[in-house]
Amino acid sequence: MNHLAVCFCKVSFVSVIGGFYLGNGVLAALWQPACILIVIGGSLGSFFGPTPPDVLALTRSYLGKRRGREDYEQLLVLLHDLFQVIRRKGRQALEEHIETPANSDLCKRSGFLDSPRLVTYICDNLWMTNLRQISAKELEALLDSELDAFEVEQMQSVNALKRAADAGRRVLFSGLQPSFVELKRKLQGGATA
Repeated sequence: MNHLAVCFCKVSFVSVIGGFYLGNGVLAALWQPACILIVIGGSLGSFFGPTPPDVLALTRSYLGKRRGREDYEQLLVLLHDLFQVIRRKGRQALEEHIETPANSDLCKRSGFLDSPRLVTYICDNLWMTNLRQISAKELEALLDSELDAFEVEQMQSVNALKRAADAGRRVLFSGLQPSFVELKRKLQGGATA
């Protein structure tokens, strides 16, 4: 979660608690363990129930280590080193690095072997350009289609998390609706008296 989102969460939390307190609410009334259990259970059920196992694994990988500036710099160093192999030793020397990246000292040093999708993306595209079997326009179209497929894959995970959040919200508000109706009735009754 980025810094701005954390700030918004804190402001939202303080606003809810502060508004409840300023409205002469009893803060202890906010503690409803049964309601919390129902909302969390509904959210988890709507996330794990209809979500395929491959999307669950993908979501878990996204919630893991985030890539930072150092990772991108390391990726640029890896690409530079691979292009230097072509420049110094020729295209044939590149094949040992892209055919079996697990055995390549350049790939090992980069630290990206733990990201098989990224390694496959780099090696496959370098292999296509190394053999010169593809024109620049064809390579651009191939890269665009791979990135589009990757975005669709990522959106599956995002949609699963969104579905869980929506389910939690629906369960919460459906449980609170009788409370709102009762509050409205009391306010209307108090206004007429």
